[in-house]
Amino acid sequence: MITVGVIVGNRGFFPAHLCDTGRKEILATLEKLGFGVVILPTTATQFGAVESSQDARKCAELVPEERGED
Repeated sequence: MITVGVIVGNRGFFPAHLCDTGRKEILATLEKLGFGVVILPTTATQFGAVESSQDARKCAELVPEERGED
């Protein structure tokens, strides 16, 4: 299985609910296509979106945790 990293981003001036809707659509499509996904959990930030450098650091911390998995 191929695993991809997905970053949902928001600049703060877009409605936050779009991050939630877009995230669900992207994840459903990738699952349907058979991809594994590494993505920031929705509990880490609002809707799991990256909006600040602090959020980006949380996202970057996922990479070493997932490295080496098939």
